[in-house]
Amino acid sequence: MDIRSLRYFSLAFEEENLTAAAKRAHVAQPSISSAIAALEEELSEPLFLRHKRGVTPTEAGRRLYPLAQDMLSRMEAIKGSFRRNDKRSPLIIGLQASLDTVRMEQFFRMLKDLEPGLELRLVGLDQPADIQVLSESQIGREVDFYPLWQEDYVVVLPVDHPLTLPSELDITDLRDAAIIHRDYCEYRVLMDQYADLSLEIAAIAPSEDWAVSLVAAGVGISFMPIGCVGQRAGVVTRPLKDISLNRRVGVAVQSDPELPASLMTYLEALKVPN
Repeated sequence: MDIRSLRYFSLAFEEENLTAAAKRAHVAQPSISSAIAALEEELSEPLFLRHKRGVTPTEAGRRLYPLAQDMLSRMEAIKGSFRRNDKRSPLIIGLQASLDTVRMEQFFRMLKDLEPGLELRLVGLDQPADIQVLSESQIGREVDFYPLWQEDYVVVLPVDHPLTLPSELDITDLRDAAIIHRDYCEYRVLMDQYADLSLEIAAIAPSEDWAVSLVAAGVGISFMPIGCVGQRAGVVTRPLKDISLNRRVGVAVQSDPELPASLMTYLEALKVPN
């Protein structure tokens, strides 16, 4: 049993997909499969159930995961104790206001794994940055775009709202609705493609958390990427039927960037179809 095998196992556990785990580890999928097979042979128990959509942890896998995380954390602590005096290289990241924080946590973890010596500095899109993480509709000209994920927009409703009764909504159901508006989000551009909804702005929120809180309080409804809603109590999400409103989020890089080679290798791999 070695640290690399435990790391590969942990990635597979978190992603429930060997291809996604390999992508995060920047290795070929057989490397992940071989590491897991070696662990299963050493522990004499299967760690995952394989199926068409990916893998599901077994009871043994669920027992191993917290132990593996503890071991990996200890190893990182040991490495970190010897890097404290190293001069870190700054990487300034411009962030769009409306982003899935869980996915961004994975992105930051990837950066840490790629370049442990990086000093991450997070700024808004209006400030100079080495790279930007934003939706594709927000990028300017003469930049390279590397997609990280795609997500659907959903309607966010208070739990007692009449529109929670159907399992999905028609976009015309939102006509004249009281909306929690967010100036920084591109949802109006998307929705204007389909209908003149005459939306009434009931409140303006400075962040996703405040928007969801206003929805939960019954002030109005909102329309946002599903990853920005989270598992908040007091709200319900509903998809829109017959139309697809979504966005691609990725990394925007100016031409000829001066970035770590490992980061550029990772970004270029994002353009390769899975």
